[in-house]
Amino acid sequence: MVTVVFLHGLFGRAADFARVRFLLPERFPSLAPELPIASGSGSLDSIDQLVDFVEGELDASGSGPFVLVGNSLGGHVAIRTALAAPERIAGLVLAGSSGLFERGLESGVPRRPERSWVAAKVSEVFHDPVHATDALVDETRAILLDRRRYLSLVRLARSAKQENLASVLPGLSAPTLLLWGAEDRITPPETARDFERLLPRTRLLFQPSCGHAPMIENARKFAFHLSAFLRDLSPETVDLPLESGEEAA
Repeated sequence: MVTVVFLHGLFGRAADFARVRFLLPERFPSLAPELPIASGSGSLDSIDQLVDFVEGELDASGSGPFVLVGNSLGGHVAIRTALAAPERIAGLVLAGSSGLFERGLESGVPRRPERSWVAAKVSEVFHDPVHATDALVDETRAILLDRRRYLSLVRLARSAKQENLASVLPGLSAPTLLLWGAEDRITPPETARDFERLLPRTRLLFQPSCGHAPMIENARKFAFHLSAFLRDLSPETVDLPLESGEEAA
């Protein structure tokens, strides 16, 4: 039995995976920690710190092995965690992962961005702009207007960009599923193909009509492919009745 751990991105939230978690088969327990990113005085601002945080969450869960499901920066952290503790990680699922290339928001941000500017940037995350809700735009703008939170976010984004994973990906032993938005403008399809080329045990599936957050834009399809991957890693066993004259092992 495996436990699924969902890791959100830089501007994401644990709730980004809520629908996918609901759709998973009941036999696969899951965790979705709220990563301490741009959250105030307790914010973490390096990849190393986030890996330590996730390892602490795995320790506290008291279960395992784990399948890490990471979107954007969460994918980067998932890869680093799998490299740090390969014996604990049964598999990885990456969606729009950073680590090779990502169009970030840490530069070129106005000192006090207008709401229309933020709305345009948030819309770039999705194929269908309906997902760039007023609440999400307001939440993102509040982070950008808070200087302390914004600077913490910038330090974290730079930490991720400075750590290109190309040289270490071939050493990743965990089987990996790449569930990528076919219309991803942040980590475009070419980036997914680079991950596929570098990872030794991987499968790439593009989700049509999805951008950088396919678990939001098509949660049902995302959950379907994730569930199939989990079943392959942890097949369900059935005790068959013994035939006449057959002894139990």
